[in-house]
Amino acid sequence: MRVASVFRKGIVPAVLTALMMAATPANAAGSPATDEGAKLAGRLAEVKISKQINYFPAEAGWSKMWTDFDVKAIDADFAAAAAVGADSVRAIIFPSTFGYPTPKPEYTTKLAQFVTLAAAHGLSVKFTLFDWWDGYSDTAGSAAWATALLTPYRYDDRIISVGVQNELDPDNAAAIAWAKKIVPAIRAAAPGLPLTISISATDGIPGLTKLKAAMAGTPLDYYDFHFYANSERALSILQQAKAAVAPAPLVIGETGLSSLSYSDGEQAAFLARVFQAAGQAGIASIAPWTLNDVSPGAIPESAVSKIPGQYQFGLYRIDGSAKPAAAVVKAAWAGAAYPAGLMDPGFENAVGQTRGGPTCPSSASPPRPRRWPAPASGRSR
Repeated sequence: MRVASVFRKGIVPAVLTALMMAATPANAAGSPATDEGAKLAGRLAEVKISKQINYFPAEAGWSKMWTDFDVKAIDADFAAAAAVGADSVRAIIFPSTFGYPTPKPEYTTKLAQFVTLAAAHGLSVKFTLFDWWDGYSDTAGSAAWATALLTPYRYDDRIISVGVQNELDPDNAAAIAWAKKIVPAIRAAAPGLPLTISISATDGIPGLTKLKAAMAGTPLDYYDFHFYANSERALSILQQAKAAVAPAPLVIGETGLSSLSYSDGEQAAFLARVFQAAGQAGIASIAPWTLNDVSPGAIPESAVSKIPGQYQFGLYRIDGSAKPAAAVVKAAWAGAAYPAGLMDPGFENAVGQTRGGPTCPSSASPPRPRRWPAPASGRSR
């Protein structure tokens, strides 16, 4: 059982409690840096090699992570993430939850606590803004919201980068026009933070190409590609993705396989192939989706919550036990050999722990929505 089980029983060190009480960006950032160019270059170098994990607590997925904020669970999960080798974690931020266009103090405080908890385990934080969002006509409100969130972290070394939006649609003219305006506003608020926009697996290489061309006048610092395609074609796909945005850096901001739709063994093999292919393609940062499986009812009512496979992308099960994929990711991040028998050439693994037979499901794309739709009662994009 992983470290999480101890903390979820309510045993939280007193030092952590004290840390949480002081969790404000102002007192945690250290001495302000005056050379924004140097800060940007340093963070971008970190981005390119980051061992980042996508994250929601098992009992509070998506926006519920913030509405049902659980310090003990998050702290325990960050301990588990660090133990598997992560050095960075992604925080996905929802305007409809945080308050828009003025963020609510309740939620900015929770964000500060999240950053402090991550830092206590040696994890930097990537902010992904404007998730479950399609208010592209309100550039002024968008700029005000992003500025209010990011200004306290302008000099904060614990923040590694900012994703302007998750899986923006490169064929949406309004979204592109908004991005062209909001990127300069975010740069003004936090010039030392590298900026990116992610592209979905569905939009793929054409999407990356369109995004780079569209943002030529306001270029991003790096590009974020989400890979959920055929893992046995990963090398070719990732080579094309890297070439599409060159000379800008490329990271794999999400990749994974549901162990409900496939087996635990196939999930592990999928990730092993993606890590190997990315290494051969010269891409050093690969972020698994996600640390935990998600409990029934833990995803807010939405199109995502109705997809059974979404609940079992985790490296860890709901009970805290590790799947084979956790060992694969730990080995990949450590530069070590993968667990013996991972590919099961002799078909000797237990049921559910093998990668599959001749028609192994990694040859098909995992079930993933094109983008993250918002809850039925909220804004969607």
